[in-house]
Amino acid sequence: MTDRDPYELNAPNPLSGKVRDYFVENPTVPAAKFYAEELRLMYLNGFLWGSILIAQHQISPSKEFLVQLIEENQDELELDFDPEDPVNDFVLGSFGDLVENVISPETHKTVLSQMSFARLVENFQVYLQEIIMEVVESEPRVLNSNGRRETHKFIFSFDSIDELHEAIARERVRKLSYGGVSEFASFFEDRLGADLFRSGDERTQVERLVAIRNQIVHNRGRADERFVENWEDSDCDEGELLELSMEDFYDTMVLNRVVARADRHLADKFDLTPVMESEEEIEGLGYPFSQQKRVDFPD
Repeated sequence: MTDRDPYELNAPNPLSGKVRDYFVENPTVPAAKFYAEELRLMYLNGFLWGSILIAQHQISPSKEFLVQLIEENQDELELDFDPEDPVNDFVLGSFGDLVENVISPETHKTVLSQMSFARLVENFQVYLQEIIMEVVESEPRVLNSNGRRETHKFIFSFDSIDELHEAIARERVRKLSYGGVSEFASFFEDRLGADLFRSGDERTQVERLVAIRNQIVHNRGRADERFVENWEDSDCDEGELLELSMEDFYDTMVLNRVVARADRHLADKFDLTPVMESEEEIEGLGYPFSQQKRVDFPD
């Protein structure tokens, strides 16, 4: 970490307190997309869990319920059904267990929570890529490198300098993403003149979130040997499914803090266009950053 504090701006702060720590009053397009995706995930979680709970309360998987259902539809099903037949009794019992598992929130809790968690972390990673692309468009020299040389074949494959610049930028940002948190942090410090994280603890928090996401995406949501060694506080054994708690989801709010600080600093330093003034249409961009809806954050 450097000694400077690049996030202390001279501009007046229309937000104050904790709200301003997590949200940007005039976000760039990448930040607006970040917040919009976060909101969509909140809606999705509510819909999925609500649907499961409603199904659980409205459908009884008991044997009596299944017998009644079959008898009422016996003619359409063309079944000669005898509920006292031992075979039917066994089938109904097994089917009842299956239905109970299908509509039980406990059955889906782990997978659904992992899917949602992974998307939250990926949303942050995509923001970092997109905000760097915004900076490069404003100031292409941030990608200057003494160690990188493009081939003539690559250079002459484009019709214009603008296309060449965009292709080089996308390729280098893509490679940044392969390096994980450390590569992005180094790029921010070396090329953008800013610390991505305020402290070592904050960086560790983000690294842990990314490590969990990687287990979900690359190891079927199970902890591998490296994860267990690096993150002993996760309290899981190798090969065990990662059971995420509400605390794990609360921890993802650190991503909002990083985005809010970085977005303010980079927008100010590189004169990036706020989404409210941008001509770019962002499909599905929702509250509170769309041009149709705008709120004043409380103090």
